[in-house]
Amino acid sequence: MSSIPRKSIEGTGADIAEFLKLHPDGRFRLTVIEGSTRRKGFDQAKWDEAMRIIESFRGRLPSLPDEAFTTDALYD
Repeated sequence: MSSIPRKSIEGTGADIAEFLKLHPDGRFRLTVIEGSTRRKGFDQAKWDEAMRIIESFRGRLPSLPDEAFTTDALYD
């Protein structure tokens, strides 16, 4: 039995349609993944908002004094 070369492509319908236009004589097996969502990219606005919220807590939450983190303070 001869080995048939296989290629896997993944993308939206538009992505795959473009590939099919470039290879009109090829044979294809299509697997549809329903309900999957496209992976979202980095959202700078959400990052900036999260950093703003974190910065708003600076100095307002109880914390240990800097002296508590010295080696000597561990043994006192």
